[in-house]
Amino acid sequence: MGISALVITYNEEKRHFAECLRSLNWADEIVVVDSGSTDGTVEIARQHGARVFYRPWAGFGPQKNWGIEHCRNEWILSLDADEMIPDDLAREIRSAIGGSDAPVGFFLRISTYLGGRRIRCFEGLSLVRLFRKNRGKYDELLTDETVKLEGTASTLKGRIVHLGFKDYAEYVSKFNYYTDLEAKKIHPQKILASRVASGFTAVLEGWTVFFKFYFFRVGFLDGALGLFVAIFSMLYPIVSYFKAWELQKGWLKA
Repeated sequence: MGISALVITYNEEKRHFAECLRSLNWADEIVVVDSGSTDGTVEIARQHGARVFYRPWAGFGPQKNWGIEHCRNEWILSLDADEMIPDDLAREIRSAIGGSDAPVGFFLRISTYLGGRRIRCFEGLSLVRLFRKNRGKYDELLTDETVKLEGTASTLKGRIVHLGFKDYAEYVSKFNYYTDLEAKKIHPQKILASRVASGFTAVLEGWTVFFKFYFFRVGFLDGALGLFVAIFSMLYPIVSYFKAWELQKGWLKA
């Protein structure tokens, strides 16, 4: 019942990549798929005993699926380069996959941090990150890629630690990057025929997200941080829509 930890990378040296790898030293192997880093990412991976493969960037889902094919063990643990597995979760994972009645996959909860502070309204996030190699595969979406399982999944109690944003500036930078990708998902679907109706829908979705994160998920308890995250979460579908509109009009390159 071996575990292969899979991480995809690109220029991770100045982030939390080394911490990520140290948190995986209990896994049977670490597989890193790098898309052409120009810093010390590959050297850091090799220093921590990882098997490193190079593949030009093909998108999050395709990149991870290609990495899964190069994993040697029955179980895949998929992490981002700025995520860590605490000791208690590592022990829980080992115990969970060791049972004869283990399902084909597990949802793992995620705690996300900005500048060392936990983002309270993101605490509800859980994703399939642990699964049997021959029973799970990522979809091919540009963003929000998820594992499609052939079978049932359970949820573990422990949490992945996601050190996603060192400061507000990095949050805004990633917001811009991911809304670019989201716009490219919207554009081919031809849902922008009625710009007014589609724009109204995007605004309504944004306000729904704001109330969900700020009030129902008690983001207001985080003060300025909670307000900042709720506002940018509200803006995400709105900005993505207008970027998609720009793509449709030919103002931006697809």
